[in-house]
Amino acid sequence: MLLSACSSDDGGGEDITDEPQNDRYAFASRDGVNVSAAQGVLANDGSAFESAELVSDVNAASTLDFRTDGSFSYTPGAGIENDAFTYRAIRSDGDSSTVNVSIAVLNAVAGCSEIDVTAAQSAVLNFAPSGAQADDGLTYNIVGQPTKGSVSGLDRETGQATYLFSGGARGSDSVTLRISDRYGTSADLEYQLALTPVRIMPLGNSLTEGIESDSDPSGNPDLDSPTLSQRVGYRKALFDSLNNAGYSFDFVGSRSNAGFNVLSDFQHQGHPGYTDYEISGQADPDGSNSDQFNASTDGVYNWLTQNNADVILLHAGTNNIINRTTADGMKRILDEIDRWENANGSEVTTLVAKIIDKQRNDSDHDKVIAYNANVQSLVNTRIGQGDNLVLVDIYNAVGSSLLDPTDKTHLTPAGYSAMASAWLNSINASAAVARCN
Repeated sequence: MLLSACSSDDGGGEDITDEPQNDRYAFASRDGVNVSAAQGVLANDGSAFESAELVSDVNAASTLDFRTDGSFSYTPGAGIENDAFTYRAIRSDGDSSTVNVSIAVLNAVAGCSEIDVTAAQSAVLNFAPSGAQADDGLTYNIVGQPTKGSVSGLDRETGQATYLFSGGARGSDSVTLRISDRYGTSADLEYQLALTPVRIMPLGNSLTEGIESDSDPSGNPDLDSPTLSQRVGYRKALFDSLNNAGYSFDFVGSRSNAGFNVLSDFQHQGHPGYTDYEISGQADPDGSNSDQFNASTDGVYNWLTQNNADVILLHAGTNNIINRTTADGMKRILDEIDRWENANGSEVTTLVAKIIDKQRNDSDHDKVIAYNANVQSLVNTRIGQGDNLVLVDIYNAVGSSLLDPTDKTHLTPAGYSAMASAWLNSINASAAVARCN
């Protein structure tokens, strides 16, 4: 389907000159168009010109059926956005003049606007395709409203309209337009919107907080290394990569133990020691509860309520594989995210990780493999049911050689960098974080 279109000089006209006029035609469809004599190349050349003959043809990939009365049929070749031909306008006395004709057929590329919804809730959009000119004669109609806002006040001749953000989820949105030309063809285009900054919640346990080694013998995670103010895990590397890639985003969460001297956007939802059940908001049935867990205030539903998110980066399960490898706790986390979405009329894209390896005990590695297989099955099933999930293979992206050699559970700085790269690759591939390229 063609997404963009142009149009042309009216073609019909009065005898305003004795010299033929160069012509511009712009079409709204790549499927081919038939231009009548009334709108053909002779229509604006004056009554003295009675016939026309082709001098030079269009691009070899395109097809042109040119007729002596000035009418023609044209179909653009693949990828052709601009085309041209010349014809000879012939007078009744046999004299002639050579005339240039330009053709604009915009490629199937939709427009995009990025709207910072923290600065303004509305924005004026211009749906006119790139290369369109004011006198091309295009008309615009909205055939599909966006889902995260609304469009009103469309000027059908210029393609300008106003988008009003609804105030809910940010991220990608789109408007479907029908553009018509004066030759009877039309095409639909999907105009993209990037509602920013997209709120990203890093969610998980100590691997999200950024512990590199639980080396303190007391068992108090606050005393592990590095110190609290230096724990950034994968988040700083991902923050830098997202910025460098041109994304507009905001890390969100109730925890903020990394200072501004390390990471300027330091909020997260990483809870050392928490199992998947505890992240869901329920005490772990196996009793492997963190000393910090509080059922009345913890859990992803409560955390989303405190800090709305559009995207969640979820890495959970490392702390529960010693007791179980089922994905029951992960299912509860995803159920709680769904519950929050339904209660708030908002949508969250959740990137679910196959967790990194763990080799603290002899059986840990095999349990990680089993757990990841169950998580993958769960996520694929829910994707098939329409859940907005993306499976991210952190396990294979972060090799076991990048585990901390002392505790064999957490990651070295190089390991966290590899984890950040895996998140970034998934964000890029899935378009989870909206942007205009």
